[in-house]
Amino acid sequence: MQSRPDLFRVETEAELAMAQQLGCKNIQGYYFGRPIGFADSLGLFPIPRPAVVRPLYNISRTLS
Repeated sequence: MQSRPDLFRVETEAELAMAQQLGCKNIQGYYFGRPIGFADSLGLFPIPRPAVVRPLYNISRTLS
């Protein structure tokens, strides 16, 4: 099993090109965007709505 290295602190297009040549698949850094706080990151991802679950039968009838 071959592992693919992670690369952090990529800040320029030249560093990104080198990382890709080395086979890095997980890359992060200022080249892609500045760091943001937790509260700001919540707006980046939609919040899934819970599915409506309906009971298969009426529980009160089975208990009486």
